[in-house]
Amino acid sequence: PPLIAVLSTFLGSDTPQAVEQASGLIANLMMEPLARKSAQETNMPLLLSRILNAAPFVGEWAAPDYAVAIVMNFAESDNGRRFLVRSGIHFSLVGALCYKNCKISKESLAWALCNLSMLEEGRRALNSETNVYEGALALNESTLLNEKIAALALLRNLSRVQHCRLLHVPDILEVLLTELRTGQDQTCIEHAVSVLRNLCAQGPEGPQKILRLEKTARGLHAHHPDGLFSLLEKLLLSASDVQAESASAALEHLSLVEEGNRALKRSNMASVLASVVLKDRTADLTASSSRALRSIAGEAEAERLIMSKVGLFKVVDQQQSGVPVQIGVQSLASATSSTFTPIIIGASAVHRVNLI
Repeated sequence: PPLIAVLSTFLGSDTPQAVEQASGLIANLMMEPLARKSAQETNMPLLLSRILNAAPFVGEWAAPDYAVAIVMNFAESDNGRRFLVRSGIHFSLVGALCYKNCKISKESLAWALCNLSMLEEGRRALNSETNVYEGALALNESTLLNEKIAALALLRNLSRVQHCRLLHVPDILEVLLTELRTGQDQTCIEHAVSVLRNLCAQGPEGPQKILRLEKTARGLHAHHPDGLFSLLEKLLLSASDVQAESASAALEHLSLVEEGNRALKRSNMASVLASVVLKDRTADLTASSSRALRSIAGEAEAERLIMSKVGLFKVVDQQQSGVPVQIGVQSLASATSSTFTPIIIGASAVHRVNLI
């Protein structure tokens, strides 16, 4: 039989030292695709679950950490993830993540669960195990940056599942907004705004729930400096395209429900979105910002806002370099790029111009 199959029998040994040595060897071997394939012919997940479940009751023992490493290597492929999820090992991983005094690395547990949640089947299985959210949110409070990143990455994956139970965690919005408001690490901010975007994308239920949480906290005040809309506006204008795209997508979903649309109309968001459309940073950002703008302001007002942002341009041809002139834009589509060819009013020729 394959070496992995032979070694896996030692995982069920009554001798802790034998289990520790076997799990250490397997963790190294499982870095190879052939070993991962062989392991799918064994009952290894059941034995790994036993090790994880025993971890809180055993003293200094490296086997549980090796078990998590095996899971992480196993979950490098969809086939491996599917095999693990169907074995039910996620129950043991979630249990270890939630157990306060468990000596297994919480960061490793979160990344192992994150690997499983890359598969839709894994996300559905974990979403039914509501303790996973409790464990991830507790880890998010860690003062260790790596643990915080792992926790938010797990929440980001899980928030993609339909009917995500994270929506029913009462303080989830405050957790995310606190990260967006005070976070120093760009990866954490990116994960947090992605979670918010994914929750807002949960059909009408998602944005409605988020807006109710915001209304409870701040009365859904459109101009509150620490509020949902103010922070999304800040992210829209951030240097990070990923953060801006997530913020724009969240606003688009929020604008599609009546209460969100009314609140956004009271804010300055339409003007901000018009500016983002004109900057034309990425195709996704421009498209979602344009849809959000039209949803909030209506087609005619959206066009007027974009045209009002065009304003004065600077001619960049050889003869009139640096001379500001008023221009007329041929179409709305022309105004979505910072460099285009409009017709200059009162000029006999068409010039290429740039925004001042």
